[in-house]
Amino acid sequence: MKLSLGLQLCGIMAFGFCCQKQARAQVSGDTREIPFVLANGFLIEFEGAIGTSTGLKFILDTGATHSIVDRNLARDLGVLPHTKRLFDFDRYVDAGLGVFPEVLIGPVHATNVPLLVGDLQKLSPFASTAVAIIGADLLSLADFAVDYDKRVLSFHQQDGQSSSANHHETGMIVELEVQGRRINVLVDTGTEGMFLFENRLKLQIPHLILYDDPTEVLVGSRLAGRRVTLPDVQLGSKTLEGKAILVKGPPSDVLPGIDGYLGTAALKPHRIEFNHTHNLFSWR
Repeated sequence: MKLSLGLQLCGIMAFGFCCQKQARAQVSGDTREIPFVLANGFLIEFEGAIGTSTGLKFILDTGATHSIVDRNLARDLGVLPHTKRLFDFDRYVDAGLGVFPEVLIGPVHATNVPLLVGDLQKLSPFASTAVAIIGADLLSLADFAVDYDKRVLSFHQQDGQSSSANHHETGMIVELEVQGRRINVLVDTGTEGMFLFENRLKLQIPHLILYDDPTEVLVGSRLAGRRVTLPDVQLGSKTLEGKAILVKGPPSDVLPGIDGYLGTAALKPHRIEFNHTHNLFSWR
C-alpha cells in the first residue's frame, strides 16, 4: 500500500502476482465522459458499477498496480475471496483476491475480473465513502483523459478491440531528469507530490544534491521517510519544484526498474492524458 503523510496515498503497491482467472474487456468506440469530484485538491472520485451494483463511488489511482474492492461490497455481491500472499510496500501481507462477474467504468465493460478485496477505510483516510480503488490493471484497458478544469474523465478505445485483464499492468511510466540523470517513475493520480525510493535513487545518482537538510517524517502509521527538495528536476521541458518524500524502496523483484511515483498534482495540470494504445502520457 502506498501511504502519504497528510498528502494521502490510497493505492496498492506492486504485488508481483498473476491471476489465473482470465478477464475480458470490451470497449465501445465512442468517447464516454464521466464527471468526477476532486477531493482534498487532488484525489479523483467518480461513479461506476460492479456486478448488479450501480452508481458506486470509485477512486481513480493510476499508481496502484491492482484495483481493490471493499470487503463489504464483495460480501454483498456474494464474492468469496481467497487469500494471496502479497508485498505491501515494506513487508509481505495476506490479502483477499476475488473474481467479480463484471466491472463497468465508462465504456469499459470487463467480465470475470480478478480484484483484490480489503478494508478501504484502513487503506485510505479519504476512502470512507468509496467502495473501490481503480488501478492500472483496469485503467490500462482504455485510453483516458482527466480534465481538471471541467472535472470530467474521458474514456476511449477503438471499436472491436478487446483487452485481457489477467496480466500484470504496472501503469504509465515516465522519465524524470534529476540533476542530469534519468530515473523512471510511475505517474500517480493517487498521491499529491513526488515519492521516491531512496536506495534506488542513490544508485542512479550517487552524488545526490539536496537543497536543504532532510526532515524526518512518518509516512502513514509505520513507514519512515525523509522530506527533501531536489534541485534540477525536469519532466520533458517542464521544471518541477523538486519537493519529494524519500522512502526505502521495495525488494529488487518488486517494481523492477521503477524509482518512485510522480503525483499528477505536482504538475499543476489543466488536463492529463493516458494513451495506453501508444504508451504516451501528456499534460497541459
